[in-house]
Amino acid sequence: MTLLPTPKAIDPNDPDHLDFLHSKLLYALDDRPIFWWKRGTKYGVIEGEAKPMWNMWVFFVQRVTAHRAESFDVASLEAIYLTDLETGELLETWHNFYTGETLPVPGRLM
Repeated sequence: MTLLPTPKAIDPNDPDHLDFLHSKLLYALDDRPIFWWKRGTKYGVIEGEAKPMWNMWVFFVQRVTAHRAESFDVASLEAIYLTDLETGELLETWHNFYTGETLPVPGRLM
């Protein structure tokens, strides 16, 4: 397990501490995987009005590897499922209300 070095006194105004603070806030200080779930609704704006497009279920697995004292790499896998606003069914296509087109849902793994 590789840890990011912890400064003795953390100062958010010190640029040398920003990598540590970023990693601590979003990930772990060691290389164990972090799991995140989130659910939300995607909106588009037409003439100043927010209009719902679909619901999203998003899952992340992320792992941090410290390879130098001042920085780290992040490996991430993300799965996104888009669902119908009314039925909750998984979408295969979606209606783009900007263009009027019905389009296939893009890939679900990134």
